[in-house]
Amino acid sequence: MFAKPHAPPVKKRQKLNSSNVSESDIKFEEVIFLVERKMGSTRRNFLTNLGRRKGFRIEDSLNNAVTHIVAEGNSPDEVWKWLQDRNVKDMTDVAVVDISWFTESMRAGTPVSVESRHRLVDAFDVLAEHFEFNENKGHCLAFMRASSVLKSLSFTIRNYRDLEVLPCLGPQTKAVIQEILEYGNSLKVQDVLMDERYKTIKLFTSIFGVGLKTAEKWYRKGLRSLDEVKADTSLRFTKMQKAGLLYYDDIISSVSWEEAKAVGQIVKDACRRFDPDAAVVLTGGFRRYSRFCKIQGTSNRISRVPFASLFQNFCLTRL
Repeated sequence: MFAKPHAPPVKKRQKLNSSNVSESDIKFEEVIFLVERKMGSTRRNFLTNLGRRKGFRIEDSLNNAVTHIVAEGNSPDEVWKWLQDRNVKDMTDVAVVDISWFTESMRAGTPVSVESRHRLVDAFDVLAEHFEFNENKGHCLAFMRASSVLKSLSFTIRNYRDLEVLPCLGPQTKAVIQEILEYGNSLKVQDVLMDERYKTIKLFTSIFGVGLKTAEKWYRKGLRSLDEVKADTSLRFTKMQKAGLLYYDDIISSVSWEEAKAVGQIVKDACRRFDPDAAVVLTGGFRRYSRFCKIQGTSNRISRVPFASLFQNFCLTRL
């Protein structure tokens, strides 16, 4: 059912090698390793090349010299499981950070400090998602607002008093922040990350074309993985769901602004074949000046073409 259509072989890009980077080109002491899981090899190579051009030392393989492990689109428990599978034991001097730390460092041209707000944002995103899965709109919105507030901060939250000047923080969000500041993590967040339903619904809703209701139905049916979903002959998939399963790894990968801009130009050229005055605008996360965005649900385009002109040109091309 999910056999990929035949396509001509694609020429592989040359793999980057840290041995090709001269020590004189390295400006910083920090040693970075990018986790390929969910990031994808193409995007990882792009980010590696970008970082090295800016003087960052980025390793191709995980070793004892690494000081920063950067992951994207992975929950904390997924990252730790990935590290455990590779027998990484001593993490005393290693910072495991989200891709936001890397992009902020690229923007600043120097490694930025790992702030507590990165961990807090991750915690609030998890809780917001948890309440969304349970259709609790009030709590979901509260943690989404708190996450947005923390992302906009220009300073580091060091103690509970720093929260007094911040808007949109209710008692529950403040309690989570205080717990993380005091103990380094939140038991509430850890419980959510270990919850089987949360992990399963999160996995299923990451499939293009699968919403919360469908994910819940599959969960109640006893399905827990993508392989189980694909193997269940009683399921009937929509066209979008078939595409989502077939191209799952590609769809959950992020795209850069440069890649989106290139695709946008292709769409623009196609639209202007019908009308030279057609307007095409890149929207979604890139409209909010994000450097990287997920393919699914964020990178969209609005094409505005006068209907009469489009209809006329469409008919003429078919005559």
